[in-house]
Amino acid sequence: PFEIVASPAAPTLTAVADACAPLAGTTTATLSWGAVAADDYVISLDSNGDGSFDSTVTQAGTSYSWTGLGAGTYNWAVTARKQDAGATITCQSVISATDTFIIVATPAAPVLTAEPDLCITGATAVTLDWTGTASQYVIEFDNDNNGTFGGAGDTSAVTQAGTTYNWAGLTAGTHAWRVLARNSGGTVTCD
Repeated sequence: PFEIVASPAAPTLTAVADACAPLAGTTTATLSWGAVAADDYVISLDSNGDGSFDSTVTQAGTSYSWTGLGAGTYNWAVTARKQDAGATITCQSVISATDTFIIVATPAAPVLTAEPDLCITGATAVTLDWTGTASQYVIEFDNDNNGTFGGAGDTSAVTQAGTTYNWAGLTAGTHAWRVLARNSGGTVTCD
């Protein structure tokens, strides 16, 4: 006698949300899929974003937490496997559709350059400078130095890529500013 084993159906993946990696660290992505008539699943991960799977894990469950993921674009897919009663052959499904998720690096805080005190007549402008490695910066202003950024009477926040901003229209008084570093990718923004 011989046994014919039906290959399992390809699993349906649950999309993984894009995420932020902590500053100078890694994160975990939880990959999950719908159960099919299978003994185990082979989870394949492309960590280079080049379309070739470079890491695999085999397990019986329908969810796997992949740890140690840094910033980048990841593709993943699952293959279901079923063995015959005597465990002499293993049949596998067609590989599932591929899901892609992005992990964005949380940027380091920018370093602000101190601005000199000024003597003015009328309104003036001050050039604000900072250093950082983020792809964008949000500059927030406190025109009356009351500790409330973006309050009534304060200059509206500005988002830009550069590390210099010309704050115009200032009058005599004490003014404060701050900069928030931001990286974006996929569907997430990491501050």
